Amino acid sequence: MRKLISKNYLLEVIALLVVSLPALAASTTPQTVAKIQSKIIACDSPRPILCQQNTAPVCGIFSATKAQQTFRNACLACKNPEVKGYETGKCKADLKR
Repeated sequence: MRKLISKNYLLEVIALLVVSLPALAASTTPQTVAKIQSKIIACDSPRPILCQQNTAPVCGIFSATKAQQTFRNACLACKNPEVKGYETGKCKADLKR
């Protein structure tokens, strides 16, 4: 179990580094669009069974409906079998609250 938690933590750190690159906001070229789409981190198999309760919000993206929901952390998002992946940070709808 410890391996899954460490892997998710590493993925979150990498995602934060990618998101912070200033080149993403430079233009809307096909390359930029591809970089923005790559912000979505896929949930790995097997799905986690237990998760730490640390707070590092992510926006979980559901497979069937493309709906989004903010989860406390990546592990909790990927624990839900209907979530296909997530982006770091709260979902945009939750930021308005």
